[in-house]
Amino acid sequence: MGTVVLKLGGSLITDKRRPFTLRRDTLERVSTAVAEAAQRHRVVLVHGGGSYGHYAVQRAGGLAQKLVTDVSYWMTVLNVEVVSALLRAGALAAGLPTWAVAHRSAGRLRLNSRIIEGLLELNVVPVTHGGLIATDEGTFEILSGDTLAAELAIELPASALIYLMDADGVYTDDPRLNPGAELIRVLRREDVDRVRGGSAGVDVTGGLALKLREAFRAAERGVRVALGGLESLRSMLEGVEGRYTTVVA
Repeated sequence: MGTVVLKLGGSLITDKRRPFTLRRDTLERVSTAVAEAAQRHRVVLVHGGGSYGHYAVQRAGGLAQKLVTDVSYWMTVLNVEVVSALLRAGALAAGLPTWAVAHRSAGRLRLNSRIIEGLLELNVVPVTHGGLIATDEGTFEILSGDTLAAELAIELPASALIYLMDADGVYTDDPRLNPGAELIRVLRREDVDRVRGGSAGVDVTGGLALKLREAFRAAERGVRVALGGLESLRSMLEGVEGRYTTVVA
């Protein structure tokens, strides 16, 4: 079985316009699909912060102590919700805090990929997330789940990196606001200027622009990268044609 890194968007499983609000029905459907995927692939799951992490960062107001306590608490709460849903769906899953998986040393992001590989060897789905990581200087910083997912896909290495979104893929405009927006099926760097729209609600980690930057970074390192909605997850996993966006290096 090949390894795939699945980035679960915070906007998909939470309502980013309402603080600390879970989209429980959606999370249950996602978990069922991930449990099915885990029967055919080695799955690493990275979820975003959504209305948990992003609001916690905003409310911290730049205070280091509050940032550390609130972000770690609320992201742990969300991680437990995700892992619990996966277990109910029949998947073997284990939650990992961000700082157990990554840290910054000499200015570079470094991964503890051995813990991920160990869980995969046990046929367990590692479930980590965007959040706080430590630096060599003894400080803490926010690492986006989009960046963490791309780095994991490159280092493991994974056969595919899939960004699961609350949309069918990348559009020329926000399809929720513009019915004439077109889905970009194949996205190259020269097409990025055509992309409009982004995350609804509070987003402190860069939104769609960061997601695309990380998607291209992984694609240029040989990882197959796709962005799309839950309905196209199986097509994205298998790399067959479907209603989603493929990123081409």
